[in-house]
Amino acid sequence: MASEIIARRHENLRRAFLDLSDAALESRFQESESRLHILQRLGAMRQFDVYNKLKTHNVLNIVTDGAGNYSLKVEVFRNAQEAIKRSIELEDSPESINAVYVTGEPTQLRSAYRNYFNDPVDFVNLLQ
Repeated sequence: MASEIIARRHENLRRAFLDLSDAALESRFQESESRLHILQRLGAMRQFDVYNKLKTHNVLNIVTDGAGNYSLKVEVFRNAQEAIKRSIELEDSPESINAVYVTGEPTQLRSAYRNYFNDPVDFVNLLQ
């Protein structure tokens, strides 16, 4: 939906949701945003800028506090077993929205998980 909204607003293209008017598409997106808080989560992603913390075995965890604010926590581990065990523990935590184990060289991780590590300000601004 987000891609289609951007395409319609900024590129004058219509590729998906052809049965929906622009207003109906935006309304449906807002309904999803109210449930999923996607834009708020993307805002939390941009808070993480300490790339040198990344190692070979990492757990990326999106968490929420009691006030509904999101942030990204990164934990590093010596081996895959510890990281996988921790990601499973975090998934069971009520504060954890999404915990994922990622492995690889730090530069590769930054590229593979761009949505976590690159600043999504332009994307969010386009949608807003």
